[in-house]
Amino acid sequence: MKQNFENKIESSEWIYISLSVLMIFILFIMSSVDMIYKFITSLNPIIQFIIVNLGLYFAFFFLFKYIAIGEGKSIWTILEGSLANFLLYFSFDILAPEFHITTAGNLIPGGIFGQSASDYFIGYIYQQLFHITGLLLWFLVYPVTFIALFVLGAYLFKDFVKKIN
Repeated sequence: MKQNFENKIESSEWIYISLSVLMIFILFIMSSVDMIYKFITSLNPIIQFIIVNLGLYFAFFFLFKYIAIGEGKSIWTILEGSLANFLLYFSFDILAPEFHITTAGNLIPGGIFGQSASDYFIGYIYQQLFHITGLLLWFLVYPVTFIALFVLGAYLFKDFVKKIN
C-alpha cells in the first residue's frame, strides 16, 4: 500500500527561514569583525545581555515571526508566545554549559560574549542589586531561577499554540 505524504512548507515559514538565515549570516560577520566584538565585550554585562540575548531573541522569535505569520494574528498573541518561548529558552540556557558561577559564588566570564550568558547575567544582577554571594548565589541562579523562569514560561505557553492556529 502506497502512502502519499506531502511535506509542504508554507510561504510564511519560508519567510521566517530566510530571515533567520540572513540574521545568522549577519551574526557570523559581527563575531568575525574584531572591532564589533571588542566593542560589545567592553560593555557592562547587562548591556551585553540586552544586545546579544534579548536583541537576537527579539529578532528571531518576535519580529521575524510577526513578519512571517503576523497577517491576521494579534500582535499580543505573538508577543505572549515570544515571551513564553524566551522564558523557556532563558531557563534552559541557565543550565547549559559552560557554567559561569562557581559554588563559591564567583562569576567566571568565558567563551564568546561570556558576560552575556544567562547564568552570568542573573548572577551579576543578584550580586549587584542584592549583594548575594557564595553558595547562596549559585543556589539562587541555578535551581531557583531556572524553576521560576521555566514555570512562568510554561504557564504563558500553554494556550499559545491554540491561539496561533
